[in-house]
Amino acid sequence: MKQKYSLLHFGVALGLCLLFMGGSLLYIHNQLELVEVYVARENLPARTHISENSLSKIKVPKAYLSEDAITDKAQMLGKYVKINASIPKGSLVYTSTIEALDESIDQPSLLLKNNQAVYAIDVSLTSTSGNTLQIGSKVDIYGTLKVGRETKVDLLFKQVRVISVKDKNGNEVDRKSNQMPKLLLVAFDQTEIPLITKLIAMGEITITPTAEFLSEDECVLNEHSLLLEILYA
Repeated sequence: MKQKYSLLHFGVALGLCLLFMGGSLLYIHNQLELVEVYVARENLPARTHISENSLSKIKVPKAYLSEDAITDKAQMLGKYVKINASIPKGSLVYTSTIEALDESIDQPSLLLKNNQAVYAIDVSLTSTSGNTLQIGSKVDIYGTLKVGRETKVDLLFKQVRVISVKDKNGNEVDRKSNQMPKLLLVAFDQTEIPLITKLIAMGEITITPTAEFLSEDECVLNEHSLLLEILYA
């Protein structure tokens, strides 16, 4: 009988303890006003693209949050860590440390894929097909070379992706405005930059919208181009 009462007392005591602990946690939660926030899952250096894998969810007291802290995950995803900032592992994300792609000064560089570099080509209203080229467009690049009395014209690169169209002041050209295009920034394979640079130095280039826009391939060298024999010489 004594053992039965002991177990009963123990059960009652355990229940009271759990009830007390639950009440305490509820009280603390209400007093601290814990809110869900997202912090950096790992160190995020400058120019890091913020994705779902970049963030972890935790709860912190509302009093710890400054006005600059971002609590809505949707306002972080797709943004980039600013070029002069970094976000340490476990740190909150602040509006002063991230920016959207179209707000970035180095936007063209952020659009590059692995082993690509930004290449600038002088253009005009005519060479940009009446200012119809825009970010994401793809172009083919033809070259013209003169060898003695002979002139050779052929396709050299196709499906080269446009990452920016600038006017003479370095501003992005808007098709709806009267801005005149001056520079076409394209994503070029790093290994092919000497070839396109030599072509421009020795002759002329012509840019046309690509006929294979939907292809995922980029900066494809025409290995049968008539120009290669001269450029490789």
